[in-house]
Amino acid sequence: MDARQRLAGISHYFLSEPGTVTAEKPPALTVTQLLPVLVDSELTQIFVYALARALHARGITALVLHVESGLRSTDPRSSALCSQLDSPASLRRHLEDGLGGTKPPPQVCLIPVANPVNPHLREYGCAVMAVRPSPDGLKRAYLTIKQLALRQIPIRIAVIVVGTTKETEGRQYYDRLAAGAMRFLGRTLGYIGSVIMPEAGSTYSLCATAPDFLGDIVDGLVRDGLLCTDSSGRTASPNGREAR
Repeated sequence: MDARQRLAGISHYFLSEPGTVTAEKPPALTVTQLLPVLVDSELTQIFVYALARALHARGITALVLHVESGLRSTDPRSSALCSQLDSPASLRRHLEDGLGGTKPPPQVCLIPVANPVNPHLREYGCAVMAVRPSPDGLKRAYLTIKQLALRQIPIRIAVIVVGTTKETEGRQYYDRLAAGAMRFLGRTLGYIGSVIMPEAGSTYSLCATAPDFLGDIVDGLVRDGLLCTDSSGRTASPNGREAR
């Protein structure tokens, strides 16, 4: 069973079900906020789905779009196709066409990106980087940042360490990555927090309890300006105009 089949097998953990949203649902956005998430493994891809589920628990409509392998979504209403990461405006048109005008667009669209070498990435302005707490995870994250630096893509990166057993461990991995990025690449990284999983690397624990322990991550994204809310609690987009 390959990674795609395993993801499909647990996707039901991430889809919002009637009665699961306890927070008051904010008004629909005029423009969907698009947030790229740099990923490097099955675990970090699953984290993107878990984050979407946590947003739903906050009353924020969210879906995951896999643009690199065709626009396959957690929302079955979307049938548009896009073979690669496109400009924000084009991607929104694809999304609106896929929904056919029958439903309002989601408030947040999370976009897993495994290949950061794309000229359109700079147009998004910011991205989340999901990093595994391991030597290989650090190496891959550093190489991704290096690719962005070499191609002079001035995108702001905020790190989330996924799969730690305690918060201090995640901070230590971030500090090592941030120090290397600054010293050798001249790039500053932000830090959102750690996703603590008592059973290290357990994708099923991440699936089942996402709304419970990803609340701090959602708060961190808001605090860092990657998810913006106004005084009424409505979500606004850093890469689009404010929701009405």
